[in-house]
Amino acid sequence: MASEEDSPDAQVTQWISRLEGIKNEADLSQDEDLSFALMNLVSLEEHLCFTAVKVDSEEHLTMLDGVRKLRVQLLRKMVKEPKGEEWCISKHLLAASMRLSEVGTKELSAHGEGAAMPYFRSAFELWSLFFAINLKGAMDSSPPDALQAALAPQQDAQERANDNRSRSKKQGSAGSDKPIASADDALSEPSQPRGLSRIAQVMKELVNCCREW
Repeated sequence: MASEEDSPDAQVTQWISRLEGIKNEADLSQDEDLSFALMNLVSLEEHLCFTAVKVDSEEHLTMLDGVRKLRVQLLRKMVKEPKGEEWCISKHLLAASMRLSEVGTKELSAHGEGAAMPYFRSAFELWSLFFAINLKGAMDSSPPDALQAALAPQQDAQERANDNRSRSKKQGSAGSDKPIASADDALSEPSQPRGLSRIAQVMKELVNCCREW
């Protein structure tokens, strides 16, 4: 029987404690700036690719090749000794974070803060996970089990209660023609894996682009 120390939640807690222990030693100011540059380089690759097809331009393909080579060169400065598919994982985490932040910005203009914040929060959490995966230089190792545990959906008591109420509603309305889900339910913010949110919380303090000392 596995001990409490071996449980997924305990692994996440121990790993995050290690992150918190190095936050005064790891100055990731430059890496934060570089991560933003990489986000935009990945987006440039996408735009150049689509533009080359839209206007049938070999010139844009040449530019695409140059931008990609620069992105690979700079990504190597942050993704060191990747295991498995961590190189591609890191690239796509930055790309997804960039896109979600752009969606959030558009939602902010169109529908206000309430609509934008879930996208901004998800963008920050993916960006934080990029740093969590690539903190090997500041930590002894990168614990994949803890990362997996961090991403595993975990329900707290309130979430379980909400699920129980939802199931009761469905059972009570069996055979009814009324829709179970409302429009408000469809637009509500999806719950985030608890561990991913905890990683983001640590990164709020650990990664600071304004540190110049």
